[in-house]
Amino acid sequence: MKKIIYIGISVILFIACKHETVNNSTTTIVTVPSNFSYNPSGSNITQGVAGNSATPTIKNGQGTISYSFKGTVPAGVSISSGSGLISWNANVAVGSYSLTVQASNSAGSVTAIYSLTINSATSNGTVCFSTQILPLYVTYCAMSGCHNSGSRAEGIELDTYTTIMNGIVANNPNGSRYYTVLGGKMPPKSSGQLTSTQIALISQWITEGATNTTCTTSTCDTTQYTYTNGISALFANNCNGCHGVAPGSGNVVLSDYTSAKTAGTTLKANFLNAVNYSSATTAMNMPPTGQLTACQVTQITKWLNAGCPQ
Repeated sequence: MKKIIYIGISVILFIACKHETVNNSTTTIVTVPSNFSYNPSGSNITQGVAGNSATPTIKNGQGTISYSFKGTVPAGVSISSGSGLISWNANVAVGSYSLTVQASNSAGSVTAIYSLTINSATSNGTVCFSTQILPLYVTYCAMSGCHNSGSRAEGIELDTYTTIMNGIVANNPNGSRYYTVLGGKMPPKSSGQLTSTQIALISQWITEGATNTTCTTSTCDTTQYTYTNGISALFANNCNGCHGVAPGSGNVVLSDYTSAKTAGTTLKANFLNAVNYSSATTAMNMPPTGQLTACQVTQITKWLNAGCPQ
């Protein structure tokens, strides 16, 4: 009898302990994610420029989120399954794309739309000399001490349409001296270098007749002012001839994000004065060959004031 009584007590104690464990446990309830969006909700850029979206915001519903595209996606566009960051390379075809992004957890999914517009690097099928070709020659060839009107190194001047045409043969890139040296002998290896996309644009301009054209519309977009979207291309076309290779003119390098951010944060006031042509010393105004457009100045100003976002 005593043995039976002891067993009963043990069973009762075991049951009581098990019940307490259940009552003290916590259960996580996963719900469908909500409030999914990108800010900005799209990008409008020129073909030949790689970039990415901002990281989206979302209420994850207590679950792990996985991101993916739904529907047709153009070649060259991808998405990070872990962060939802949308990226595109420089080869995405010209067009307007509505990208449907699905965010899913174990309870369900929600979608958001991201608009991506890739504009042609030409205006009405013609490369614009004044806004697309001249800045490249001025930035990479006609800096102070080289082929500008003041220095005329080797007797060559490359800061106007007339002087550039002294070494260009219309419709014949391979017969154009001021084209064939690009990416080889010029610019010097110690200076910033033209990209393959920029050299191809010059070739296209020559093939089209090398005329002194001007764009009727601008691809500049003041809503695009991260380094990846807008600013890096602006620097590449207007600044990297002098600021593309370390140590860079004035110890400023703008050809990579880390260096550009350092310059933008430590020299913000000087940077703003330079692009607004309000520096105390005229030689500090940038670019030295002429002020950027109002739209471009606005892009840089927004970038600097926002803390130089990537």
